Amino acid sequence: MAKRQGRVQPPQTPEPSVAPAGRAPEPERIGETVRVLIIDDEPNVIQSLGDILKTHGMESLGALYGEEGIRLATEESPDVILLDSRMPGISGFDVCTILKQEEHTRHIPIIFLTGRDITEENVVRGLELGAYDYITKPYRVAELLSRIRVMARIKFAEQRARELSVTDELTGLYNRRFLLQRLEEELSRARRYRLPLTCVLIDLDNFKRVNDDHGHQAGDHVLRQVGQLLRHECRKEDILARYGGEEFTVVLSGDEQDGRGASERLRHRLETSPLTMDGATVTITASFGVACYPTHMPEGDLSALLHLADVALYQAKRAGRNRVVTYSRDFEPDKGPEPQAQGS
Repeated sequence: MAKRQGRVQPPQTPEPSVAPAGRAPEPERIGETVRVLIIDDEPNVIQSLGDILKTHGMESLGALYGEEGIRLATEESPDVILLDSRMPGISGFDVCTILKQEEHTRHIPIIFLTGRDITEENVVRGLELGAYDYITKPYRVAELLSRIRVMARIKFAEQRARELSVTDELTGLYNRRFLLQRLEEELSRARRYRLPLTCVLIDLDNFKRVNDDHGHQAGDHVLRQVGQLLRHECRKEDILARYGGEEFTVVLSGDEQDGRGASERLRHRLETSPLTMDGATVTITASFGVACYPTHMPEGDLSALLHLADVALYQAKRAGRNRVVTYSRDFEPDKGPEPQAQGS
């Protein structure tokens, strides 16, 4: 049975400062925040490495054997992994392969710990599997620490780049590019397992007046506040994104009733939550268009789902704004009737 080693905390190390939202950790403070997972079948190696890291202001986790290392890597999300290449059961190469296949752990830098008898073939094999580096035993402490810090810097930089690639710079929400990717994935899953999926388009009412009367900086401030409010109200599993301009999108698992209920809750929360602008408080309302797979579109096409939600949103605007409207075939051109709206 694999044994879990206790977390080693740095002695009397001050709490690292938390970087403001949207900013990466300061490079000179990375050494204080690095968390290292040591996976090795020799307890004395874990202990000695843990002592070294502790002395130099880092945290460490230890795992005997590969199975426990995989579990800790998944649960604890360390910044760097020191991995013994030779272990009974699951080898270090197998552990590396498994970790690099999983989305949650594939970006964690791995440094292999090897004996002096390491072959060039094994070095190449490990690097091709996704490891970043090798260190031979016995290791030089200064070299070990230097390589760990370099790996941590790489990890933080790559993580920041990934965040920026999927994040709207103004609101901190997901951006349109990420939304379309995730919506495609969720639609595929919904089709595969025959699950309902709902898309909600949200458009702030009369937002042009905010920019015209108070300027674009004030408008940006309002958009940030709206983004924070929507994020606070959405469930963790919902996908919330800024679609563009003053439009937002929520993708949620559930049917038409779920989507309408969630939209009405968001609409009411926004209407009853005055926002600050130019030292004063203002009330911002929004219109909501709801479309659901498979109720409104049995085929489950991404563009079609967004189109139907947009049609419903247009009807919400047409019906007087500040309301929730679910899609109906009657809304299409030449279909005729006025929209049936939910909400006030």
